Amino acid sequence: MTMERFIDLVEDPTVCRNFLDSKDTNPSPPMWVMPLLNSTFAWNHTMHLQFTQSTQKKKKKPSKVVVGEQGPSVIHSGTWTSQGWRLVTHPGFITFPHCDCSGMCTYIIGNSGAKIWAVMCPKRVLCPDSSEQLSEILRHAITMSLEGRFSEADVATVCLEEGDIMFQPPGVLHSVYTPVPSIFNGGYFYNYETMHLT
Repeated sequence: MTMERFIDLVEDPTVCRNFLDSKDTNPSPPMWVMPLLNSTFAWNHTMHLQFTQSTQKKKKKPSKVVVGEQGPSVIHSGTWTSQGWRLVTHPGFITFPHCDCSGMCTYIIGNSGAKIWAVMCPKRVLCPDSSEQLSEILRHAITMSLEGRFSEADVATVCLEEGDIMFQPPGVLHSVYTPVPSIFNGGYFYNYETMHLT
């Protein structure tokens, strides 16, 4: 589908679509974000670390994360190519609970329309020591009760409109509802102060 056709369908109540992650090859983050955009510094100061799963064979205990001194030899290309993007969305579209790109920070800017951003915090106070435990906690947090509620997560909502800007740390579980035709832009970046969340 072309972008022209996508825009033509915006007023059709039988169509609800989202043009997700349209690449912005020349992102222009707001000035206040600039001190946070230290991706190269953050990467260079932590790239020697290697996070791996231990090879424990016991099934009763989940494997622990081990920090070594040899970092990754490559960076996934999506990490750098997704630094700037646009979201063009029809009214009524919802993105279900998820975490964003590669453990990166996110900034979001409203160009037109509105989005209701729901940030979800799992109620379990357990600090996971494995990716399996983290996956289990997140799975419980996004499970709806019979009443249609996220009973295993605290949920806070923010309505973002034209001109609004939001910063989201890495690993934040969230869901987004778009009530009206909307265009938003934003980007992903690493920040040294949040690398422990990555």
